[in-house]
Amino acid sequence: MTTQIVRPARITIPPITARPGELLDIATVHEGLEWLDPTDMAESFNCVNTGAVTTFPCPTPPATKVFDRASTWIDGIRFVVYTGYLCKGPGFLMSEAESNLQTVFTAQESVGVEQAVMTSILSEAGATDLTPAAGAVSPAVGLALLEGHAATKYAGVPTIHAPRSIGSLLAGTGAGITLEGSKFYTKQGSKLASGGGYELPANASPAGAAPAVGELWMYATGEVVLARSDTIFQSGLNQTTNDQIALLERMYVAAVDCYRAGVRVKVQ
Repeated sequence: MTTQIVRPARITIPPITARPGELLDIATVHEGLEWLDPTDMAESFNCVNTGAVTTFPCPTPPATKVFDRASTWIDGIRFVVYTGYLCKGPGFLMSEAESNLQTVFTAQESVGVEQAVMTSILSEAGATDLTPAAGAVSPAVGLALLEGHAATKYAGVPTIHAPRSIGSLLAGTGAGITLEGSKFYTKQGSKLASGGGYELPANASPAGAAPAVGELWMYATGEVVLARSDTIFQSGLNQTTNDQIALLERMYVAAVDCYRAGVRVKVQ
């Protein structure tokens, strides 16, 4: 006897609304990556110090000008962002898999990029910890500390990296966060990447330690540069489990300009 499998009637989920203000909205993205070595990926002089001399040859000896022995070559990181799922054969249409994955991947791609940047750039050794001795501060104070410190160390406006929850708190505290198109800016013109990839469990200190309960880390960096490949779709069948497999992924190389600093803030 032959049994016919009929798919029941279904409703359609409304199209999702894209989240504005994520890292992919404010980073510089180079498309069509084929191969890029992340070692010595770019050269930058944007963290070379600037000083002032207030004494002159007469009547006192001139002051000595101090120069940085700057490291101008910036290393990047290489990673892959992916979305995939498993499904048993009955009721699964492989013809719809790629388009379904592409929709989800596009919506969540920045989260994957933010996770990689948080775990392999921001929370790696070398970022300056601006947290006061008294401990974590409010998000608004944290933003002020980051922007103030960046103004003394970096030639341009910084990029602020904040968990989405902290972005919401900043928007509600009079910190002056504005939305222009799909990009967030502070009142002083800093770019703000407010993303889910910076939340727990990826969120960590400049030493790689998880934050205490009720606290999170936010960071400031120089400009963010990304190079990425085209998306790659693959599908197949696990004959042992009878699972249909669908995968969509993209290769990335990421780097931030020479400046990195972080501060521990309260989630309240």
